[in-house]
Amino acid sequence: MMKFAVVTVLILSCIASAMGLRCYKCHSLTTSNDCEEEGFDTSNALKTTCAYGEVCAKTVVGKLVARDCISGSGLSDSCVSVDDTAVCYCSTDLCNSAVSKNLGFALAFISLVAAKYL
Repeated sequence: MMKFAVVTVLILSCIASAMGLRCYKCHSLTTSNDCEEEGFDTSNALKTTCAYGEVCAKTVVGKLVARDCISGSGLSDSCVSVDDTAVCYCSTDLCNSAVSKNLGFALAFISLVAAKYL
C-alpha cells in the first residue's frame, strides 16, 4: 500500500511539472530588500511560471541576489560557487527560496532513505 502511495505521488509530481515550473522572481537591485539572502519573505514574493526547458535559479554575487527562471538544458539540482558568486539550480516548484547550497544532495538522500524503508 505504501509503495502505491509513493508511486502515485511521483506520478502526480510529474504531471504537475508538465504544467510549468513555478519559481520566485526578484532582483535585489530592483526590489529593495525583498530579495535579500537572509530573511527572504516568500509570502509576499513575486512568483513566475517558467517556459519549457527552464529551471529555477538563485544567483548570489556578494550581497546582491537574483531569483528567476533560466534555461536549464542539462542542469540538475546543484550549486556552483566561485569566490563570492554562487548560482544554485533546482527543478521543483518555488525551490529557489532556499539558502542551502546542498539542496540536491539533501533531496537525493531523502529519496534513498524513503525508497529503502517503504
